[in-house]
Amino acid sequence: MPLSDNRKAFYIVVVFFVIYLLSFNGIPISDDEQLFAITARNIAVLKHFDAEPLYGDIRILGQYRVEPLHPFLASLWYVPLKWLYNNGLQSFFLLSIVYLSVSAGLLFFLIKHFRYSSELAIEVVFWCGLSTVIWPYSKTFFREPLLLMLVLASWLFLKNF
Repeated sequence: MPLSDNRKAFYIVVVFFVIYLLSFNGIPISDDEQLFAITARNIAVLKHFDAEPLYGDIRILGQYRVEPLHPFLASLWYVPLKWLYNNGLQSFFLLSIVYLSVSAGLLFFLIKHFRYSSELAIEVVFWCGLSTVIWPYSKTFFREPLLLMLVLASWLFLKNF
């Protein structure tokens, strides 16, 4: 019995989640990741939107000049994981894995929308997810994984309506 496209997309999301999770380290590589993380924590815990206290690079000390969606969604993620996992910073890095895994499923649907075969769509998704900059971004807490997911979801939504 052949698998439906929904089931194939679900398996793609799960496989990419596992692959990206195997390369997960949860260590910030830039001050920007710390900026996003402390802002998301402050939204979740202190209920205000700022980057205090942020230590390290003096150029971003307490200054916050980026779009609010990324830290806001991370703050919603932070509360239950802080309670379950009891480690806030590393839990933020799991969010990029979720965004990029869902992006893989959305890319599969987008390729299928253009009437390509499921086999080709799966191959393209795996080439894209494992041989481009997407995989290294799964190890970070930058906003680009969220952007990729939103762009693919928007494109798919516009193509279907």
